[in-house]
Amino acid sequence: MRINCISKSHFGFSLNTWLGLVAFLFAKKRVFLTGILASVVVFGQAQNKIIFSDSKVSAKHHVPAGSPLGKVDKRNISSVQKNNEYGVNSIYDEHGPLVEPGEGRLFFSRSNHPDNVGGTKDAEDIWTATWDPKTHTWTKVERLPPPLNNRGPNFVTSITVEEGVVNLILGNTYENGEISGEGLSYSELRNGKWTSPANFTIKGFKNKSGYADFFVSEDGKHMLISAEMDDSKGGRDIYISHRIGKKAWDTPINLGVLNTPGEDTSPSFSPDGRFLFYSSDGQEGYGGLDIFYSVKQGDNWNEWSGPKNLGNQFNDRHDNKHFSLPPIGEKIYFVSGNEQGNQDIYSFVTTSEELYSELTGEDICLAEKIFTNENAFSHKLTCNLCVDLEYQSESNNGDVKYRWDFGDTFSGEGRSVSHCYDTHGTYDIKLSILEASTSRTIYEIDHEYELNEFLELKIDEEVPGVINQASRFKSHLAGAYPANAEFYWDFGDGYFACGNEVSHTYILPNDYEVRALASFQWQGRVRYLMTSTTVSIKMKN
Repeated sequence: MRINCISKSHFGFSLNTWLGLVAFLFAKKRVFLTGILASVVVFGQAQNKIIFSDSKVSAKHHVPAGSPLGKVDKRNISSVQKNNEYGVNSIYDEHGPLVEPGEGRLFFSRSNHPDNVGGTKDAEDIWTATWDPKTHTWTKVERLPPPLNNRGPNFVTSITVEEGVVNLILGNTYENGEISGEGLSYSELRNGKWTSPANFTIKGFKNKSGYADFFVSEDGKHMLISAEMDDSKGGRDIYISHRIGKKAWDTPINLGVLNTPGEDTSPSFSPDGRFLFYSSDGQEGYGGLDIFYSVKQGDNWNEWSGPKNLGNQFNDRHDNKHFSLPPIGEKIYFVSGNEQGNQDIYSFVTTSEELYSELTGEDICLAEKIFTNENAFSHKLTCNLCVDLEYQSESNNGDVKYRWDFGDTFSGEGRSVSHCYDTHGTYDIKLSILEASTSRTIYEIDHEYELNEFLELKIDEEVPGVINQASRFKSHLAGAYPANAEFYWDFGDGYFACGNEVSHTYILPNDYEVRALASFQWQGRVRYLMTSTTVSIKMKN
């Protein structure tokens, strides 16, 4: 999240305002000069900078509207649909959307809203919204209570899970429930309530800019920073810092390949840490701040590929920033300006798998798409055991119709039919051939059909039962093994995988429904079989 740093006195005046007041009184009443200067000096020593988010701040260096786009990667993400999240947005500025892992709750900031703690003079407070999957709308849009919100600028920069506990990483430091200065702090979700914020330290962090951005990886071990430091190329650059203690971060490292002479802002990681997203106006783009991406080189968090523009499906003439890729669902969130000049939260309708495939050109596991696409789910995952039935005869029966009784209370019509059974067993299948005009039965055929275990999908599991330890799963088809079978997994916490043998690490204690899906060719058609198991994950002893 981009954050602004300014100095304010205890009376709400900026330092420049105080200096102007000093000059005025010096001209009018020299006798007050000593006392006023003393006040300014004391203020400068006692009061740190306070961080604000960028609800009204655009980047300084915009590419002219007529600039050639020859250097822009004009990829079109065909599955993307850009939506304004009307259930969240208001006539005020909204920014910094982040989705809570495992819950689907959206955190964001709202500026100068009448319901903020400080009312319309309150620069920003933290708000939340809950997604209702039945109505496909945002509900329970509400401001968080103290101690996270007060009359100062309050906002969330990242959401992490550490040892099974959800953490909100907050802009600014706190002291006694109030904002005490610029920097970072965190609050833990304990027994359904957020704890009073505790402060972080960042080794060697000296920001020359009035603004800064921070984003912590999902595991809480790596942090992206946008700031202007001694080795910056121009405005703010993108840096990375690594965790060295519960409340401490190491010296930020400049990620040189990403940075430009312009403003490089609002960095974020993908949930798996493979991709880095950020906004910049120092490269060729579509008008304002554009969203770019970079790919981590191997396992080295300090090495990233050169940036590429996400293209005109994601970028337009407005400032586009705060790109947020949640671990679950089919929406990617970001912030963009609207025609009224305010900032709103928007979403792209696409899965992370589809986005990864478009960005890398790699063939990917489509488990997320299969399990999260309701239409595909209802049409493809029809049953456990399926049969194809067809009446074959060289004789001409005239104008007739065919009626099937599948022996399990279901029936069908047509010369060729398909049917799926819920369980194994022996079924008495009956075919009635009827005269079309009168529906008179011409003759009937009975056939006893035995469904064996050839098509049963099973799961073997090795689950330690505690967070942060890998669980192993194996799926297999009983009996003969189809050579063309493909296996997909939904771990129940928003993560997916492919392969008949997989492993997964849970970071939150809960009971999870793990689903396995097998896809293969059988009797000339693609079949889908699914089974599930429940695993219980607890905190470490």
